[in-house]
Amino acid sequence: MDWSPGASQGEHVWLDRGSGGDPCYVGDSECCKIGSKKKCAICKIVVHTGCAPVLE
Repeated sequence: MDWSPGASQGEHVWLDRGSGGDPCYVGDSECCKIGSKKKCAICKIVVHTGCAPVLE
């Protein structure tokens, strides 16, 4: 997954989220709670870096 601001069209543009209270988009049943949280600048979903492969 391309985490850079230069990601291809149709992909997420991930930015560091910090320690905010937003829940991980993949949900409790699939969330691995591993890594920092990233937020997509376009669609606004938040995921842990370890949960991102679930979105593919």
